Amino acid sequence: VERLIAGLTPGERKVIRDAPFTGVINDIAFNTGIAVRQLLSSDKTQRVSRARHAVCWVMAEAHPDYSSIRIGELLAGRDHSTVLNSVRRGTELRT
Repeated sequence: VERLIAGLTPGERKVIRDAPFTGVINDIAFNTGIAVRQLLSSDKTQRVSRARHAVCWVMAEAHPDYSSIRIGELLAGRDHSTVLNSVRRGTELRT
């Protein structure tokens, strides 16, 4: 496990150490068939972006103690306004 963690970027290591976020991103990655690394990448395809919206929405709904800043930091350093937009889009996609 230590060798696996050593091969990760500092941002990816931060994600692994945050249990609630790790659970959410792993669940969404599994259910969408998109790799966690792809969710944390700069990939802007609709499929990946929608999955990222889902991560932000679930984190905001299930963990209200997490600020948009904290979620953005865990999601590969995204800006808090990007997270807020993703939460809004995630809500729209549910309706």
